[in-house]
Amino acid sequence: TPVNADVPTVVIQPLNSNNIVLSSQNVVLYGYSSSPNYMWSSLTSGLNLETSGTTASGTSSSVLVIIGSKLTPGQSYTIQLSSQSPTSSAIGRSQITFTVALNPTGGLVQVDPVSGAAMSTRFTIRTSGWTTQPNYYPFTYVMSYGYVNSVGVPYPQSYPLSDSLTVPTLATLLPSCPDSLCHGAASSLVVYVTAINLIGASATANSNFVPITVVAVDVGAIIDDIQSGTYDPTQAIQILTGLATTPNITTDALNLILNQVIANSQAVNTDRSIALTAQAINTVGSSTGVNSTNLLLALSNLIGQTSAVVSNGNSVSTETLNTITDSLSNIISNTPNPDADLLG
Repeated sequence: TPVNADVPTVVIQPLNSNNIVLSSQNVVLYGYSSSPNYMWSSLTSGLNLETSGTTASGTSSSVLVIIGSKLTPGQSYTIQLSSQSPTSSAIGRSQITFTVALNPTGGLVQVDPVSGAAMSTRFTIRTSGWTTQPNYYPFTYVMSYGYVNSVGVPYPQSYPLSDSLTVPTLATLLPSCPDSLCHGAASSLVVYVTAINLIGASATANSNFVPITVVAVDVGAIIDDIQSGTYDPTQAIQILTGLATTPNITTDALNLILNQVIANSQAVNTDRSIALTAQAINTVGSSTGVNSTNLLLALSNLIGQTSAVVSNGNSVSTETLNTITDSLSNIISNTPNPDADLLG
């Protein structure tokens, strides 16, 4: 019969103050045992940690990583960590119970007008009808758009329209589908709105398809609006990116666009806005005849802003860093004498 001294001490670190987790994120549990033996298990029906794809860590180390998508919003789960003494059959145990937050529901997205001209029509995007648990208001919103192919199927890529918003409305210009994707065919857009509640649980709704026609664009007028402060810096960069993809855009216009990207990039301070700026630089930099010195200045500013974001303790995604790398590669390949330009 094992004596109490043989029973390992087992502790599981709390997840947070209320042990509430999000289904959009993996659940990471940290355990401690005075014995080197670890075995995690689920005491909740429907969650078997031994099932392939349920964890990213296995069940026999001090850390357990449960894949968030395997968890059901609104359900509570109890996880047990067991540890057997190396010198006897004594087993120590500890348990933790956490609840997966319910995601927001009921959101609707409306775009007014229901169709329009690329980079000319001023669209108003509104979202409404979102509900969540009483203590999890208010919402913030992230808006983006994607292109729809000729048979009505959305392409998988989406592009940000703004940083996080505290109001459910956004007025903006929308671009036409670039030739590289739609190959000159008539195109439509779909607008996505992600509602995020106070604890970070989120859900996404989308608009009806918005047909977009291509018309001649007054680049100067749009840049005047940007310079007058009509749009915040992130939204301005999104609009500038759309302008750069306008058919038959001139080199002079692209250089005007690039100057505004440089001006607005000074204020970007989130992963989303950094990614959008890198996309803008990449789009402009893919064209011939654009001022290479200004392209390098734009990219240098962006790298500086990225470093500042990381220094402030915020994260920058691998996808964003890859976009910056792609921009640098494009600029170097499109610059006749990159060494001379880099040296200034």
